[in-house]
Amino acid sequence: MRFQRLVCLLLASFAYCQTSQPSTPPAAGAKPGQIASAATDKAPEVKVGPDDPVITMNGLCADPAQPGSPCKTVITRAQF
Repeated sequence: MRFQRLVCLLLASFAYCQTSQPSTPPAAGAKPGQIASAATDKAPEVKVGPDDPVITMNGLCADPAQPGSPCKTVITRAQF
């Protein structure tokens, strides 16, 4: 019975932590056009080409026949 209460408390805390935080409202004197342009200036867009590597896994080999060579697997954006 004691463990059931602990499990319920644990599950309730997980559910509480997953709720999103309320966003702050924009300033009262700011115009909507100014807010949108300021938000886009702060976060530059990252461009990744289809042949750029996005995941590199060291120690994972497709062909483990060569014991002296380092194992490295590179996955590009197109493969992902």
